[in-house]
Amino acid sequence: MEAKSSQPSNGIPEEQRRECAESALRCFGTAYIFERRAIPIRKRLRWLTFLGIAGPAALGAVVATFSLGKAALAISVGLVGIIGIGQLILSIWALVAKWDDGLAYYTESKSANYRLADEYAKLMKAQCLAPQEFDMQFKQLETEGRLRTELDQRQDITDQEKRMGMRAGLRQYQRACAGCKTVPVSLRATECEICGKF
Repeated sequence: MEAKSSQPSNGIPEEQRRECAESALRCFGTAYIFERRAIPIRKRLRWLTFLGIAGPAALGAVVATFSLGKAALAISVGLVGIIGIGQLILSIWALVAKWDDGLAYYTESKSANYRLADEYAKLMKAQCLAPQEFDMQFKQLETEGRLRTELDQRQDITDQEKRMGMRAGLRQYQRACAGCKTVPVSLRATECEICGKF
């Protein structure tokens, strides 16, 4: 009795299509992780910029608008000074923690990973490609995906983030989790060891 072929009628190995599906899920999940990481940093930088402008601008507006006595002016300057000291400390911390660099990397990686996920998903569904063309595109994506993964692994992705990314990928591609056997319909954490507990 002949073994069943792992190749469909168009000659493209099913194993390569499965690898495309796995890579699409992984890239989508990674993109989601960095998208989530970027949100609080963007908010903090926005507040930092706001405080840096709002304090001096408010003092200038108060002085220009009202005739303040020495006591009221001293209080106003003191309040702006306190805000300024807080803003200075936050600015120093932002420089030390490299918020700008982190935000730039997360934004760039998010875009690259979403694009890779989309290209893997399109290739997985491709029906009109000759096997050689499919293989060439697959190898090109694999090379780009490996380089992206090497860069992303330097960002210390936690186990909780990996589970969050897995849930996002499973939900996006409507796939059942290997642990809880359900297709996620939301991004809320569950007790699953594979797609929850984040």
